[in-house]
Amino acid sequence: MQGKPEIEGAALAQIVRRYPGLGAYRGILRNGMSENSAACVFESDAGRFFAKRYDPRQVDAHSLLWEHGIVLQLRAAHYPTPMIHANNRGDTITWLAESPYAIFSLASGEDRYGDRPVFEPFDDREEARAAGKWLARFHLVTQEGPLPAPRPMKGLLAQYRIWFAADVREALRALVAGLPGLEAYVTQRPEWPALLDEVAALAPAIAESSEEWPVGVIHGDWIKRNLFWQGPEVSDVLDFGMWNVGPWVFDLALALLPVGFNWPEVLAGRSEPNHRDLMSFLAGYQTERPLLLAEREALPLVMETARVEFYLGAVADALQRGDQSRAALFWDLLVATRQYFRQHPGWREVLV
Repeated sequence: MQGKPEIEGAALAQIVRRYPGLGAYRGILRNGMSENSAACVFESDAGRFFAKRYDPRQVDAHSLLWEHGIVLQLRAAHYPTPMIHANNRGDTITWLAESPYAIFSLASGEDRYGDRPVFEPFDDREEARAAGKWLARFHLVTQEGPLPAPRPMKGLLAQYRIWFAADVREALRALVAGLPGLEAYVTQRPEWPALLDEVAALAPAIAESSEEWPVGVIHGDWIKRNLFWQGPEVSDVLDFGMWNVGPWVFDLALALLPVGFNWPEVLAGRSEPNHRDLMSFLAGYQTERPLLLAEREALPLVMETARVEFYLGAVADALQRGDQSRAALFWDLLVATRQYFRQHPGWREVLV
């Protein structure tokens, strides 16, 4: 696989000059901090900060403005997330060589899970409970104000849209055809016809209950490494780059999957779903926003289907980067997780 993208020091020095409040740029302290966008910690006269360079292939300027608006909305409501800085023109986006950059204050608290595998369990059930609580508060805070339009699918994005189409097979085919290189890739995979059949078979049950699901802004990437900690409590929430508009129960399902399934262990038969963390996270969520009956009943099925579109987008993103091994990893993960859920319907008893 290719290495993580990095920010060039010379480019960052030019960016920092447009932020008078940061003082003179001194250097990068840590680089290559994300798989999907270039990110680093750097130092200036005013202290240490976090810089991010977004990939224009993955995010359009309109969506990026909404993302920063979400951050500002959260901070106005005293929600724990790092401050985003404005440049000398009052903008939170700074362009250089056709790439958008942003600068944030560093997160407060402990980066407890930053270097751990995404599927690794929480250290303590109270951490799982706190993570669920703050996801619910995110949903409640962001419901205030106008709702943006759903984002266009450009690759890595949290999306739950094909399931509600009149013809779900065609919706899935259109999704695949709309992402560069993906159609040629998936149509060569022997599992592709079965995936089409399976999606078509599952969609009616999803559509039947979805009319009652609340819809709003979703985080889309609520994983442990995007949370900072102080004791068992969340001290800061990070990375809204996969935000979208969709059912809140979908966002909850996305968050529960890495909480409850250590996929390398589960798929190898060495582990069962993590009942303790699943129930703690769900209980924490419902202390702030109790689920509607339609959401509770649909949650297992939404969890089983939540990552279909994301994994396909991840395959497309890897193909754009010329990373065949990463594309194969996400395709194999999609196929293997779908197979697991087909063969182990009893896992749903964990949520009862």
